[in-house]
Amino acid sequence: MIQELLYEYRRRELEKHIRQENVYWVTDLCRCPLKRIYEFEYPELILQEIYNPSYILGDLVHLGLEELLKQLSKEGHLNYDIDVEVENEKEINVDGKKIKVRGRADILLKGDDVLGIEIKSARGDTGMPHEHHILQCKIYSWLFDTSKFILLYITPDRVTEYEVKERASEDDIVNLIKDTRAPRWSWECRYCRFAVLCPFKSLKS
Repeated sequence: MIQELLYEYRRRELEKHIRQENVYWVTDLCRCPLKRIYEFEYPELILQEIYNPSYILGDLVHLGLEELLKQLSKEGHLNYDIDVEVENEKEINVDGKKIKVRGRADILLKGDDVLGIEIKSARGDTGMPHEHHILQCKIYSWLFDTSKFILLYITPDRVTEYEVKERASEDDIVNLIKDTRAPRWSWECRYCRFAVLCPFKSLKS
């Protein structure tokens, strides 16, 4: 019974992100650009994510921390108002075409300024903070006009956080949208569901 509830939750979350031609999600800008194209062409492959235990575990970590921080805020232990799963979008011009950049921040802390928190769960703690996660935080800072983002890692070996104070510019966003390198990161193909059909699959680690 619980399994089915978890899978249904994952399904509903996926349905919130229906692909639109003129919309780029922040995560699109931090990964191989071919993934966005393949998600239009092969939507059935995305359904595998519903049953992936590591994604379910990540969801539970997010939900648990968000609820904890909301409770701490109510009890006065956190001197910020807290919003969770906050969605926003900005419209930009890319070669004469109007493009919407959309994203959903895990947590926004609102006080004298606005701080963002990006939660990452992982199996190990090597290589942190990861470059693509830092890029994601920079884009979120641009999208949500925050003073900084806190990149929080929760792993079996370590719980730690990093401050990302830099903010992406609109020119940075345009360049990322126009960047057609595939893959964007050398390790991506090892974890990509579309690698089974991609002509650009890389064997680099």
